[in-house]
Amino acid sequence: MDRVFFAILLPDKSTLKIRFSADSHGNSNIIQHLSISMKQRNLISILMSKPQNIFVNNQKKLVNLIPPELKQHTKETVFFSSSIYSGDQAIGMLYADRYHSHHPITEEEYKIFIKVCSLVSQNIYNLSNEKN
Repeated sequence: MDRVFFAILLPDKSTLKIRFSADSHGNSNIIQHLSISMKQRNLISILMSKPQNIFVNNQKKLVNLIPPELKQHTKETVFFSSSIYSGDQAIGMLYADRYHSHHPITEEEYKIFIKVCSLVSQNIYNLSNEKN
């Protein structure tokens, strides 16, 4: 993937805010000021409603649900995204796309993305349980 970011769900659950971003050129903080509202029904608020993943690949129905602030910052309609949960608690969202190369994204890459997101969620859960 060319670009990835992690957005954290703020404590009041009303907004996702970028916490980390990077690209394949070694740049970090490439998307710095993105906030996505969870107050309106959109692709991301639906994604965040439960642990799940999505592969958006120019499907008109899904593209129409992409929040305007995400479209504005990423300029992409082909990407992967996953809600990140710790147990039954929403933590944030991972996002990945091919912004620089615009190479097609494959099903195999999507499967790897899902596995990575699952491991992230599991590790966050394990770490939170160690603190308690």
